[in-house]
Amino acid sequence: MVIKGKKVLLVFPDISERSWHKGYFHYGLAHISSYLKEKIKNIEISLLSVRDKNYNQTDFVNEIKKFQPDIIGFTSTTHSFPIVQKISKWVKNLSNDILTVCGGIHVTINPQEALLSSELDVVICGDGEYPMEAIVNEWVDYGTIPDKNGIWYRKENCIVNNSLAKVDNLDLLPDPDWELFDYMNLDDGSQGIGGLMLSRGCPYQCTYCCNHKIANIYRENNTSYVRFKSVGKSISEIKNFIKKFPKIHTLYFDDDILPLNKSWFFDFAARYKKEINMPYWCNVRPNLVNEEIVEAFVDSGCVRAGIGIESGNENIRNKVLKRNISEQSLINAVSLLKKKNIYVYTYNMVGIPTETREELLDTIRLNSRLNVDKMQCSIFYPYKHTALHDFVLKEGLSISEGSLIEYTQKSILKFSFAQINRIYFTVLTIELVSKIYKALPRFASEVFLRILYSAPSSVFFLPIANILMRKILASKKLASKIRKMLRLIIPPPPTVIAKHIGRIKET
Repeated sequence: MVIKGKKVLLVFPDISERSWHKGYFHYGLAHISSYLKEKIKNIEISLLSVRDKNYNQTDFVNEIKKFQPDIIGFTSTTHSFPIVQKISKWVKNLSNDILTVCGGIHVTINPQEALLSSELDVVICGDGEYPMEAIVNEWVDYGTIPDKNGIWYRKENCIVNNSLAKVDNLDLLPDPDWELFDYMNLDDGSQGIGGLMLSRGCPYQCTYCCNHKIANIYRENNTSYVRFKSVGKSISEIKNFIKKFPKIHTLYFDDDILPLNKSWFFDFAARYKKEINMPYWCNVRPNLVNEEIVEAFVDSGCVRAGIGIESGNENIRNKVLKRNISEQSLINAVSLLKKKNIYVYTYNMVGIPTETREELLDTIRLNSRLNVDKMQCSIFYPYKHTALHDFVLKEGLSISEGSLIEYTQKSILKFSFAQINRIYFTVLTIELVSKIYKALPRFASEVFLRILYSAPSSVFFLPIANILMRKILASKKLASKIRKMLRLIIPPPPTVIAKHIGRIKET
């Protein structure tokens, strides 16, 4: 008896406008792939990373004909869902025998809408490992969709609601399938940076973030959203990772907040120093930074910490975004980190509802005053089921409900022409402008900022500057030269490569 093989094609919409983009690693797809390979014999899994927003149907059909999958599984954010809608339609034009499944944060919080607005057969609400195992087995063997937790689908013009799927114990999952991705040629891997994620979920209730909606979904199902792998499992996974990729010299823990659970973190830091002893980056919430945490960072090898400022204006940050983080808390956190020579990377946001020119400038001012090393800036987007989405709708502040593939490119809120140009300019230049502002004497720095962001400049100069900078970012040759020039002004994050040359050679 010949056992029929089971073929799954995983599709990752990995779109970026940056000319140097080599691709991201997706933890969710990597975990699903390794779990399916562990649980299901005779399974074959392939990955299709879609990096071109103009990806065409002919190329996709050729991929399908070559691999001949039984199931195509997508992951999706709000911004990438239009890609999923388009490709799932192509699948149905080709064959109704291929089951289309989509998971990810967008469909978890909008499962019914995702099914009604696309030609997807199934969406997965929650963690995807267990539902995908059930779907692969039942669809390939019997041609039916299982009624298991987390599996939503259409049946006789109705939506079958199967609640939420959750992996309670992350230790039960195998290591992510790093081999599914060409890891060392991705953005991080090509720079010697190794990304890992040791937890799922965030307990905070910021109004712009989907976390509070997802946490409510988990709470309604009498289960916890925030989970960490045990320290033992985490250390084991890290060891396996660096053994597989010996050229990695710095690790990046991509968790929302690595030291969220202090007792877990102190145990982890001690074992990490003893058993791994590599430099690493992580994220931390400013209000959780204290001398004990920073000492543990330094002792265990943390060389870069990412913290969320979001807005430098106290009213916007705490009244609108509900961050509940005072300016003094930010000052204390950054001061403690920099005192110990930890490179500080901040997350910022502009184009926030009701944000004025002065409030936007406060974000530049605060980053300068804190003397942070590197800044990331994005444009606010009103994600559905967030408090700010409801506010935007109530106040009529939105131009459209359209989804944007690249969320740093455009705001969908109603701002004046001048303010829109200030928003785009800040996203593109916040690091450079902040460094210039800091380098100038106090009086001159304010004059510089006010002239640059004045109404005449914002109407006539900034639009041209924005267009030119977009052109540069789209040109691989020009972007590379500009990045090298900026390195002279903005230092790169520490990686302490020399310390680990011996370990790399040994391996």
